[in-house]
Amino acid sequence: MCGIVGIYLKTKKYEKHLGKFLSGMLDGMATRGPDSAGFAIYTKENKNIFKYSICLNDLKETNFKKKLSKFIKKTKLTSYADHVVLETSEKPTKIIDLLKKDKRWNNQFRFVEYSKKIKASYMVLPILIDRKFLYKKKKFINFLEKKGLETRPVISGSFVNQPSSELYNLNPGNQQFKGAQEIQDLSFVIGLHTKNITMSKLKFIIDLLFSIDTI
Repeated sequence: MCGIVGIYLKTKKYEKHLGKFLSGMLDGMATRGPDSAGFAIYTKENKNIFKYSICLNDLKETNFKKKLSKFIKKTKLTSYADHVVLETSEKPTKIIDLLKKDKRWNNQFRFVEYSKKIKASYMVLPILIDRKFLYKKKKFINFLEKKGLETRPVISGSFVNQPSSELYNLNPGNQQFKGAQEIQDLSFVIGLHTKNITMSKLKFIIDLLFSIDTI
């Protein structure tokens, strides 16, 4: 589950939709389960319940339940080998909510709007910076990494920029795919922890993201 994904279009009529397909692919990559969590098929749907696949590693389930109860009151846990599926009404948007409620919020970032039909385990948070910050994106990413917030690029943006596109003449009309290019230019992802994190750590992430205004 290393997040290597790609789209190879062989049908020309779909080329104009490449940006849309890439957005959907990004959505799918972001809503995978965490590493080592295997897979799950959910047959019962409840629009008010979110499901999270959580790898416990060396943490005992009883200790996990005790820690979890401090943050979320109403939950259901189902064990599967080395991970549990957590069912709760708690929405997976704490980082986004905290950012947008902060007085420093000035639309510095955009976020993927997930389909309401998806009952997913969230592995990463995709972030698109505002275009006015494009000139310092590299500096910003380096800053986050040095401060201890790991990032990953979105794989792989617009495929027409790949060497194989020219090598195999995959884009003879030299078409430009604005949506895919925007994803490549502006986006990155940060990982979502498989365990609950404290408000102090959330604040640490928020403060680092808002540093884009000042670095």
